[in-house]
Amino acid sequence: MPKCPLCGFTYPDGVNVCPDCNINLIDEKPEICIYCGAEIEPGLLYCPECGKIFTLRIFDPEDEIECEEHINRPAVGICVICGKPVCGECSIEVDEKIYCKEGNHRQYDEDWVVVYTTQYEYEAEMLKANIESAGIPCVVFSTKDHSYFVTVGFGIVKILVPKNQKEIALKIIEDLRYRDENLYE
Repeated sequence: MPKCPLCGFTYPDGVNVCPDCNINLIDEKPEICIYCGAEIEPGLLYCPECGKIFTLRIFDPEDEIECEEHINRPAVGICVICGKPVCGECSIEVDEKIYCKEGNHRQYDEDWVVVYTTQYEYEAEMLKANIESAGIPCVVFSTKDHSYFVTVGFGIVKILVPKNQKEIALKIIEDLRYRDENLYE
C-alpha cells in the first residue's frame, strides 16, 4: 500500500500523492516479524502482533523502550492489546504474545477480535458508537494512552468486538465508509 514518507499515513492503491503533505507516496512492502512471522510496518521497534521488541534496532540508549511502571527499567515487550510497554515483572507471556498485567487483556485476545485500526481516536469513538448502537459490545484501546507512544508521537487505536460479532461489526464499518464516500460524490 502507498504510504507517505513524511506523515506515515497509508493510502489505498491508486493514490500517488499525500493530500496533507503534498509529496509523492512510496510503496512500502511489509516486513516480517522475526519472532512470530506476522507482516508488520517497516521500521517498527516492536511487533504489534506478538508485542516483542526488536532490540537489535535500538542503537542509541536514549531510544530504548522503558517499562511504563518501572522507569529506567527496559521493557521486554509491548502489550498486544493496550500498547503499554512492560518489563519482565509487569508482563505476562502466553502463546508467545506479551500482555500487561492490567485488566484481563489476555482474555480480550482470546475472545475478542480487532475489527478496525486507525491513527485517530475520534474516528474510533465514532465507529464504536455506531457498533454499540447495533447492540454489539465494543472496546477501544489506544496506544496513545501510554508514555512511550506520547514521546515518539505516533500510535494506533484499535477497535475490538467479541469474535462471534465480528462479521456484523465489519458490515457496519463497511456501510459507514460507503455512505461517507458517497456523500462527497
